[in-house]
Amino acid sequence: MSADLLVGLLLGTAWALIDVWLLRRAIKRAYAVPKQAQRIIAATLAARYLLTFAVLVAALLLPGVDALGAVIPLIIQKIAVAVMLKAEGFPTVYIMGDCRW
Repeated sequence: MSADLLVGLLLGTAWALIDVWLLRRAIKRAYAVPKQAQRIIAATLAARYLLTFAVLVAALLLPGVDALGAVIPLIIQKIAVAVMLKAEGFPTVYIMGDCRW
C-alpha cells in the first residue's frame, strides 16, 4: 500500500467519522425541537454535502493524497448506514414521496 493511498484513506475515514457525528447531532437537535426539525435537517444536510465536496477537492488537489483512498471510506459509510437502517426496518429509498421498504 502506497503512502499516498494511506493518507487518502485516513483523510476519508476521518471525514466519514465527522460526517456521522454531524448527522447524529442534527438528528438529536431535530428530535429536541420538532417544529424546526425540517430546517435543522436540511441545513445540516447542505453543510455535510458542501464539506464532503471540500474534502474531495482537497484530496484531488493536495499532493501526497490519493483521491480514491479518500472516496472509499465515504462509500463504505453510505453502505453501512443503509444496511443499518434496513436492519432496523426504516425505509431506505424515497422517491417523490413514495416510501419503499
